[in-house]
Amino acid sequence: MPPQADENPAVMYPLYGPRDPAKEKSVPTAVLESEKVTTDDLPCPLYTPQDADPSGYLGAREDCWNLACKDWPSAIAMPTCISEVQAVVKAAAGKKVAVLSGGHSAMCMPQGAFLISLRQMNKVVVNVDDLT
Repeated sequence: MPPQADENPAVMYPLYGPRDPAKEKSVPTAVLESEKVTTDDLPCPLYTPQDADPSGYLGAREDCWNLACKDWPSAIAMPTCISEVQAVVKAAAGKKVAVLSGGHSAMCMPQGAFLISLRQMNKVVVNVDDLT
């Protein structure tokens, strides 16, 4: 909601609100039995359905709003900057890859994909001097 006339106009509104709790409480057995994705030393969180605590994986799946295309990716990486995205893309080489940006895509949670979620990349840096 935009600020009203009597409110402080300097108030900033976040791009994303707080993450909703996972609606599912467990991962289906068929997904758990799929091959576990392993990567070496990713600089950002990586969630898989086989994690000892599936809450991170299940919570990350909540970024897809469309239940018609909300399947079970094999892994969900959550980079926060360009260098982390580059590392994730290198780690995902040879795998089926999908990118989750706003969660409105018809392919936002494809089955078995290595998903790169851009949810944490939610700020803009403006350089006034360079006009960039």
